Amino acid sequence: MPNSMGDNYHFSSIDDFVVVHKSLVMPQNDMIQTQESSDLTRNIYFTDPSSGISHKTSFVVGNDTIHFTLNCVVSNHLAGNDWDNYPYAIMTSLKELDREKVADVKTEDTFVDGNVYLNGNYFVFCPYGEREEVQRINPNAIVIEYKDISLNDAIGRLIIYCGKKLEKYGPFGWDKYFEYCSDSHDLLEAERVIDKNGYPILKGEFGRALHSETKYMSRRMWKREYRALLSLLLYNQQQQIDMPDNVVDTLLLYNGAYSLSGSVPVSIELYKACVIPVLGEFGYDVDDSFFLELKKMGNFVKLSIRLQTLFLKFICHAGNND
Repeated sequence: MPNSMGDNYHFSSIDDFVVVHKSLVMPQNDMIQTQESSDLTRNIYFTDPSSGISHKTSFVVGNDTIHFTLNCVVSNHLAGNDWDNYPYAIMTSLKELDREKVADVKTEDTFVDGNVYLNGNYFVFCPYGEREEVQRINPNAIVIEYKDISLNDAIGRLIIYCGKKLEKYGPFGWDKYFEYCSDSHDLLEAERVIDKNGYPILKGEFGRALHSETKYMSRRMWKREYRALLSLLLYNQQQQIDMPDNVVDTLLLYNGAYSLSGSVPVSIELYKACVIPVLGEFGYDVDDSFFLELKKMGNFVKLSIRLQTLFLKFICHAGNND
């Protein structure tokens, strides 16, 4: 879609920015809920290797942040989800977000820690025929139905209609699809405005990086991984299923337990802060003895999937002896 604002548009005020959140489910009671607060579960399907019987167990996903794009609409990319098939979207002004809960502002991924409460002045996009129900559930929303047009195009047209500049989405920033792309004038100009207004802008070791929200990403990834592992291992204990480690690894990797493939680099202190409370939710206690060997490996370690699995088998075994 052409941008009617033209090349002479300048980002000069925080009022120039809108945020867009796409969703598989409609917002509820003027609020966007995290997957964790809504107890969204994901299933793990597997077959007992010895009996051939099929099984299913579930776990709470654990994503506890809400993510937006800035003046653009997220679309399919290799590092993300099937965004083009999401039916709902919420759009509001950046300044409407609770400044205290905004954890990072990036053009491709602005995110908020916890649920987002919408205090009016926001739009909800929904498929044709659902407007009445969306409006009933969200009385303060301006509801827009779309038909014979993609959700992305509908959002883009509204951004322009509201007098804002529509940018082209790229997973590394506006219109940036590869690390070696230089920053655009618009992106740099936008950063200056955002930074001047006191919003947090996280930067990676080599400048701006994809998903630089290290603390928040690690927190939700560990919740997801360990809830998935605990669910699977506890279910196998209850059903007396003896599953080899390599089968467990494959099950979790290909059933969406992980945000990224393979192991996750994480600091020991972050591990203690984020993983131990999650294990505590299941009634398991972990003391510092588990970390002695890990500390010898340096400040940052890669915990392999196998090490995680063996650790949790030990924890589950100890729990059964209580």
